[in-house]
Amino acid sequence: MLFNALKRATAEVVGCVLNSDTSKEATVVETINPGGRGRICLHGVYWRAKSVVDTQKAIPENTTVTIVDRRGLLLIVKPVS
Repeated sequence: MLFNALKRATAEVVGCVLNSDTSKEATVVETINPGGRGRICLHGVYWRAKSVVDTQKAIPENTTVTIVDRRGLLLIVKPVS
């Protein structure tokens, strides 16, 4: 029961962060490989992330990305053009 409460609370925090008026841009801190996952930093918090763009190119560390969606606690991102 405690785990479910924590999971709901975390999802609410994610929703608040992503639905706020602040920027939805984050920085890649662990390379996001093609078809794989990496990590980003958003407002000082680290999140798992996956690229929305299925390409042959990885998104390297220190790249600025835009959050376009989320699937639970996984954030879907694309590089800022």
